[in-house]
This record gives sequence, structure tokens and C-alpha cells, in this order.
Amino acid sequence: MSSYVKTLLMLERDCWRIVHNADELSISSIEFKDSGDPLSVLEELADEFEKIGYSGSEVCLGLGSCYIQAVEIDCDDLPRRQRTEMMLYRMEEQLPLPAEELTAVYLPSLGGRCLGLAVETKQIREIIEGLQSVGISLGAVCPSALLSLWACLEDCETQPNYVLLANSDQLELFRISGGAPHSWYSFLENSNLLHSLRINLLDHPVPSQGATILVAGDLPQKTLDALGNELEVIKKDGDENFYERAAARTGESLSSGKQAGWVNFRTGKLAPAKQWSNTPGLLRTAAVLAVIFVIAVVGAFITRGLRYDSLASNYRQDQREIYRKLYPHSKKIPANITSRLESELRRFSGVKGQGQDVPPLPQALDDLHTALTNLPPKIRFRILKLQVNPDDIFIEGEVKTHSDAEAIVQSLKKAGLDVLPPKTERIASGDVAFKITAHPSLLKDQLAARGGVK
Repeated sequence: MSSYVKTLLMLERDCWRIVHNADELSISSIEFKDSGDPLSVLEELADEFEKIGYSGSEVCLGLGSCYIQAVEIDCDDLPRRQRTEMMLYRMEEQLPLPAEELTAVYLPSLGGRCLGLAVETKQIREIIEGLQSVGISLGAVCPSALLSLWACLEDCETQPNYVLLANSDQLELFRISGGAPHSWYSFLENSNLLHSLRINLLDHPVPSQGATILVAGDLPQKTLDALGNELEVIKKDGDENFYERAAARTGESLSSGKQAGWVNFRTGKLAPAKQWSNTPGLLRTAAVLAVIFVIAVVGAFITRGLRYDSLASNYRQDQREIYRKLYPHSKKIPANITSRLESELRRFSGVKGQGQDVPPLPQALDDLHTALTNLPPKIRFRILKLQVNPDDIFIEGEVKTHSDAEAIVQSLKKAGLDVLPPKTERIASGDVAFKITAHPSLLKDQLAARGGVK
């Protein structure tokens, strides 16, 4: 178990007590300065914590009885709604401070009555903030007497009717019912002890036989004898520091996360600050900047999305205008114009034939007829190969002379064909072989546009 779990800080009437390690008890006391202000010795207190190896984790703060107001209140007739607020006002009737200045906690009710405990909010908050300012972090804030009482009752095999705790010159008397304190009296002198005990017995009678009081701590024998005349006294063995040791044991349980001590004043206006408020400034700034960055990125995406939506809307409007021009007699514009236009394109792509705006394509038979009928009739020639292609006509043959080949070229040109210069050569038989390529005139302009004929 780490050191912070084994440390209890007790605030008494005139001093601080650091109770460390209940098993091997170590107690350090720091008395207040002349002003009597607990905050006047915070630096000395921080030094003591450093000596015991305090690591900055939460410790339990035990409040002396002088800082606590204990009042029994009737709660049986209170409504369930806003019950806590109504109980506080019942306490206010018996206290010198207004309810707005108090932080109160309540023990379990029994027989229509419960024990309410209150502290002055401003005073305790200043103490908590002062401790935190010197690096001492607080967890639970509880009455020291209840911390000690909890440990005493845990050790008892049979529950007593009363418990009397002796703490130096302070006496704490509790009436126990249902395993919890039902009444609480604090005394600086023994003289008022018996008087308060008798009044409580009259107010809350106990069986005439078997009523007991558990006494823990050093008490004069005379006082013990006087108590024995009223109740059966059970003396709890323990050393002179029994009160602090028992409170420290309960404080360890609280610091380790267990339920103990019945009440905790870290509620309402004394509740621990949220973890965010203790975050170092740089980390907090980084977190804020991260949030701003995320917001900026989301804003940028939203802005871009709106821009794209605007562009898409403009494109849809342009499509509508184009559709009206293409289909001026259409009464209704379709919802999906793109799909409609693609459908029309697919429908027209399968149409064959020639329209007014489409240039007529040359026919192979017409080209063949043109070439054959325009060959010179007075020249003897032999056609070895005649090939009609979509873009040209190829003629290969033989003539007697080179001039005869040229005459064939001129005849084809007169027929409207675009004829390239012929290729001629003398062959072994003495004749001239020729090769002529001609383009139909209808394709001349088309071929020139594509770079085929210049």
C-alpha cells in the first residue's frame, strides 16, 4: 500500500496532525501561529508531507469536533421530494448560521429522527483550497471522531448502546442505534458528561438491563466509576494514541476506495472540482485548439459541400436549357436529363442511311464503272489487277510505251478521279508495266481534311 493511502491529516482546535501508517503509528503535530489560523502554517505542513514521501495523491482530511455542528432533527413527516433541502432548514432552526452558509450531511434515520452534521462552507472551502495551493490534494473530508468511531465499532462483537472516545482533553459521546451514531455530544470537561448522558437516556430510554457504554482512550477512574452507576462499562484496551490510530485505519479504507466513516463533506459547494479545472494550462489550451481544429475542418467540408451542391444545381439548370433547345415542343422536362439524352443517343446510334447533313459515301460499283468506262479505247493495254477500296482504286497492268500509261492517267482524271503519278517500268518482254492509284472525286475533300490527299 502506497504512502498516501496510509496518511490521515487531522485538523484540530489549535494544530494540524499528520497521522501516518496506522500499523506503525507516526504522528506529527504543527501548532497554529499566534493568529490561530490553520492556514498560517501551510508551508510547514507541506514540508512535513515531503518528509514522509508524499507523492501528490489524495489524502483524507479529518475535522475536529470544533468545526462541526451536530443536530438531531425530526424527518419522519418530510416529503420525499426536496427532502434534503427540508432537512437542512430543520437544522437551521437550531444553529446560529443560515442554511445558505452550511454544507450538511445526514446519517441514516431511525424512529423518525436522524443525526445531521454541518460545517461552515466558506471556512472549510478556504482550508481545502489552501492545502491544494501547497500541493496537498484532498479526497474525503470527514469528522475525525466518526472515523475513530467506525474503527471501534468494527472491532466490537456486540454493539454497545453508547461509545465514549477520549481524545486528549476532548470527549466524544455517541448514542448508537442500528450500527450508526444517532446522537453526538462533545465535551471539553468531564463535568458535563454525566449530565448529557442522563438527558439522552431520558430522551431515548434503553432496557434497564444490559445497557452498555464502550469507553476507548484514557479516562480518569473516577469518571469510569460514575459511568458504571448508570450503564455497564466496557473498557476497550488501547494505547494513549488509540483515537488517532483508529481514525487513521478508517482513513486508509477511504483513501483506498472503500466505504467507511458514514459521511463525507465533499458534496455540494465542497464537492471536488471537476478534473478539467485541474488540468494544466498548456494541456487545456492544446485540447481547446484541437476542438477548434476539428470544428474548422468540419466547417471547411461543409462549405465545400455547399459549393459543390451549388455547381451541381447550375449544371442541372444548364441541362434543362439544352434540353429545351433540343426538344422545344416537349411539355415536361424529365427529372434525369442525362439518362434521357443517353437513351436518345443509343436509339439514334443504330440508324443507318444518309441524311441531308451527312455527306454521301461513294459506292464501289459506281467507282468501278467510272474507272472502266473511262479507259482510253484506242490504246492497247492489259489489266493484271484491279482493286476498288473504300478510299481509292488501284490498277496494275501492261502497255506498249510509257506514254500509253500517261494517256490512261489523263483519261481517268477527265472522268473526275484524282489520280496520283503512275509508276512505270520496262519489263523483259519489251512492254511497260504500270501501277496507277486513283481517288474518287467525292472523297477528295474528305481525304484532304484528314490529311490523306493534299
